[in-house]
Amino acid sequence: MDEDGHARIEIIIKEGLPKKVTTSLSRSLGDRFASNYGVISQPDIKCYDLTPGDLFVVWASDGVWSMLENDEVCGLVGFKLKTQRDDLEMNLEAVTKKLVNETNAVWQDECFGYTDDITAVVGRIGPRSLLEQKKT
Repeated sequence: MDEDGHARIEIIIKEGLPKKVTTSLSRSLGDRFASNYGVISQPDIKCYDLTPGDLFVVWASDGVWSMLENDEVCGLVGFKLKTQRDDLEMNLEAVTKKLVNETNAVWQDECFGYTDDITAVVGRIGPRSLLEQKKT
C-alpha cells in the first residue's frame, strides 16, 4: 500500500463494494487531491429542538451511521435503557458497548471483515424519572 492508501482502495474495489460506501471524515480533512472531486472538510451540522419526551442523545462516528439507520440506533438504545433500569449510569455504558458491538457485527457481515472506526457516546438528556419508570 502506498502512503495515499491506493492498495487498500484497489482491494476493496476488486472484492466488491460494501452496501453503504461513504468517504470517511478523517480522509476528507485536508485532502487536497480529493477536493477536486467535491470532497470538502465542511461538516454537516443539524440543530434539533428538544422536546419533553426526549430521553437520550447519541454521538457517533461515521462508522456507526454508515451501517445503522437512525431508527435502528434509537430502538437499540431506547430498548436497552428502558429494560435495564437498575443503575442508569452503568446502563449508559453498557448500552454504548452494545451499540458498538452491534455496529461491528454489521461491518463484519457486510464488508468482508473490514471494520471502519466505531466510536459512540450515549448521554441522558431527559429526566431520570422517565428512564426509570416501571412498565404499566
